[in-house]
Amino acid sequence: MAARQLDQILSSTELATTLSEAMATTPDGVRDHMHSLQARGLLLIADDGSL
Repeated sequence: MAARQLDQILSSTELATTLSEAMATTPDGVRDHMHSLQARGLLLIADDGSL
């Protein structure tokens, strides 16, 4: 469920685009990186869907 929430956050905001510029990667690269962080417990998603 958290992975789906993360996808929704990334698709409904410009977060991936903004971070891709800062990280010198593509929005898909940011998405993969954020999912990796979430899977390792380094990025948490609250019950209300906030990061």
